[in-house]
Amino acid sequence: MTDADAIQQTKVLLGYELFLHTVTLMTHFAFEKNKPEVIDAIKALVLAFQKSLTEEEKTDYQERLDNLLKEKGDALVAKLGENLTPEEIKDLLPKFIDQDNP
Repeated sequence: MTDADAIQQTKVLLGYELFLHTVTLMTHFAFEKNKPEVIDAIKALVLAFQKSLTEEEKTDYQERLDNLLKEKGDALVAKLGENLTPEEIKDLLPKFIDQDNP
């Protein structure tokens, strides 16, 4: 790999990371500020993405999603526990996981 290739690859990676963090911030902000039209658009984008996947990609995506949920699950439950009872959390978590029914 040449120096120019390494620089280009770094620029692509930085652009990807910036995009990822911007979308995350936008999503958090939309929920925090109660922007239902934006939240609905994000949900529609997620569903369109999922529908575009091949069966092989769906399997790969589901594995990655499962790993993400395992990794972030404890933090999510702790955050939810600040405002919800354990019973409410138990009822709510399956709704987060079932992305076919936003």
